[in-house]
Amino acid sequence: MKSITRKKALIICFLIVVFAQVSFVGQVFAQATKTFEIPNPVNATSFEALVQAIAKWFVRIMVPVATIIFLYAGFLFLTSGGDEEKVKKAKRAVTYAIVGLVIVLIGAGFITLIKSILEVK
Repeated sequence: MKSITRKKALIICFLIVVFAQVSFVGQVFAQATKTFEIPNPVNATSFEALVQAIAKWFVRIMVPVATIIFLYAGFLFLTSGGDEEKVKKAKRAVTYAIVGLVIVLIGAGFITLIKSILEVK
């Protein structure tokens, strides 16, 4: 009989937790009113407003993702035990997190730049 590795066990536990949360969503909504409407989260009336809303959403998602990658890289540094491969992997993770964060932040400013260029005076 094959043994389950720790990584597979963690993945299975994660999937069980996600499935449990998703399965209870229907019960929560069932207790609400009988009509169900999804409000427009963007409230964009123009293409410009839509692009700005998407950019804001993307920044709000990517900043925590970059933080998680920094934490992961720190964990790799701490647990490397002098192993050069793990140290290189941690350095790559930090580099990629910094590059990704810079791209996202420049992208948010890039939208403002394009708007000012295209604006008719």
